[in-house]
Amino acid sequence: MHIELIIFGPIAQASLNIAKFTFFVGDNGSGKSTVAKALSTFMWMEKSLVRGDYDKNYFEKSKYFKTELLNYHRLENYFTDSSELHYEGSVYAFTYKKGRLYIDKQEKAISEYALPQILYVPAERSFVSNVNDLSKCKLSDALLTFVQDYELARKTLLSPLEMPFNNIVVGYDESRGSVYVEDKNKTYRIDLSEASSGIQSVAPLLVIYNALIEKIIAKKGSDMTLDELKRFSKEAAAIVSNNGLLEMQKRAAMSELGGRFNKKVFIGVIEEPELNLYPKSQQDLLQKLVGYTNSVVGNRLVITTHSPYIIDYLTLLVEAGNLYKELNSSSNKDKLQKKLLKIVPQGAFIPLKELVIYQFSKGTTKKLPLVANLPTSDNKLNLALDSINEQFYKLLDIRQEMSV
Repeated sequence: MHIELIIFGPIAQASLNIAKFTFFVGDNGSGKSTVAKALSTFMWMEKSLVRGDYDKNYFEKSKYFKTELLNYHRLENYFTDSSELHYEGSVYAFTYKKGRLYIDKQEKAISEYALPQILYVPAERSFVSNVNDLSKCKLSDALLTFVQDYELARKTLLSPLEMPFNNIVVGYDESRGSVYVEDKNKTYRIDLSEASSGIQSVAPLLVIYNALIEKIIAKKGSDMTLDELKRFSKEAAAIVSNNGLLEMQKRAAMSELGGRFNKKVFIGVIEEPELNLYPKSQQDLLQKLVGYTNSVVGNRLVITTHSPYIIDYLTLLVEAGNLYKELNSSSNKDKLQKKLLKIVPQGAFIPLKELVIYQFSKGTTKKLPLVANLPTSDNKLNLALDSINEQFYKLLDIRQEMSV
């Protein structure tokens, strides 16, 4: 999977290979979310073509890609006359150039394609626990989809869902139609809207994540039957040809229809998972997300982040996996591996070959190198911390000069 953007919004030129675990770091407005949103759009388009929701002529309509599909993420104004976008997926390749979209089918057989459930998690997610009437909110289509997914997912909480920190769970109170937060000792229970900002940020994310991944695991990645495929194609065609529906309504209807058919893998694209979280809570959340991603072969995780802790924790998860393998040759294998798993659970190991970190700066991207087979600490997030230390040392120098 590969994506390239040229003169698009804040991006001058970016070329990225997408791994099982892909992380984007960089300053505000450097283009991290721009790439993540474009990637999410192309993955959705490829899925729709493979499944037969649309044919390629529908997507190649003049200006449709720009005014409708990328408008979903409010990227329609990022174009210039020189903008180019390229995406190479498993089955289809997409090229946007000189105002037109071109789609080519790859040689790889569609039978080898793993139909994904794609979830885009926007940074604005924290407010969803306080929304009671969507009709009064003017939301982007992407955020509206997230809210709708959350409203459906929370009703599947047949038992409380454990949060990865603070010894708490979240559950669904059917009588009140709301999500609650409760400590495991059941000494208190509050509505999610009354919880801390960090919990309000994490709970909707994990409620949706858990519901969608559990659905994939339960169906064990089975394909549609021939009858299911025929029913799906017939219903999809009826939605597409319904001139009484707006594009957003068609997309929502297609999403609902698609939810009734089997997905094989899960792809999570998350903006700033660290929002409002204490550093240790960031680590616990990352381990949870990595565990979800490792639960099914073919799952992927794409994260944009401003947190140096997130990147440092990746080093921990990679090193834990490396050391666990090395301990297989140790005479104290069982004892030491058990000790290691108390630090990092096995499901949270990240193989180095499945991890890539891109740094965004001044309109371009750079793949961060490895040092001693680990992700480098030489990145802009850590350099920002070093800069603060340097400034503090300068203050100390001034204090010393004062006493001379």
